[in-house]
Amino acid sequence: MSFGSRSMLLGPEVGQDQPANEMPGDTATLPEASGRQALVTVPSMSTGLTELPERGFENLLVVSPWSPARVESALRDRGVPVGNCGLIPLNGSPVRYDGPLWTTEAVSPADLTGLSMRYCEAMRHVEPGEGWVLIDNVQVLLMYADAERVVRLLDRLTRQARERDVTGAVTVDRSAVESRTLATLGQLVGTVVER
Repeated sequence: MSFGSRSMLLGPEVGQDQPANEMPGDTATLPEASGRQALVTVPSMSTGLTELPERGFENLLVVSPWSPARVESALRDRGVPVGNCGLIPLNGSPVRYDGPLWTTEAVSPADLTGLSMRYCEAMRHVEPGEGWVLIDNVQVLLMYADAERVVRLLDRLTRQARERDVTGAVTVDRSAVESRTLATLGQLVGTVVER
C-alpha cells in the first residue's frame, strides 16, 4: 500500500532539515519536556496509551479509533484516573458510552475538518505546561483520507500542542504505512520513538 506523493514529502512545511526518506534520530523514551512532540511506532493492534509516562495521565486528551469502553479499559489497566482523560473517538458511526471518560461526539476518520474542530475545542481543557495529547493509530486516518491532507492536519495539530506548551505523542503502526510517509510524520515532530 502506498500513501503520499513526492511533492508532499518535499513540501516547504516539512522535510526541511532532512531528506524525505530519513526520520529524525530515534530515542528509547518519550521526551517529557512541556511542548515536545514525538512520533511513536507501535505494534499492530496496540495503543500509545501503553507508552505514555505516568505524568501523561494527569491531564490527557486522546484521539483514537478505539471505542471509549476500550480506551477506559486500557486506562484502568495502567491504574490511572480515567476521569482525568478526554477522548475524541475516530469512528464513522455514533458512539454510545456512559462512563467516567469525557468524550466528544465521534468524528469520521475521513472528516479531517471535523476532527480539527473537535481537537481545537477539546484542547481548551488541556493545561499548558502540564497536559498531554495522544493522537493514536494515525494509520486509520491514512486509510480514509489522502496522505497529504493527513500530514497537513497532523502538522497543524502538533503545532497547536507545541504552541500551547502541551506534550504530545502521535502513534502509528509502522507496518501499515509506507516508509516515506513514516519519515514525513517523523519530521513533523522531531523525535521518533521506535517500538
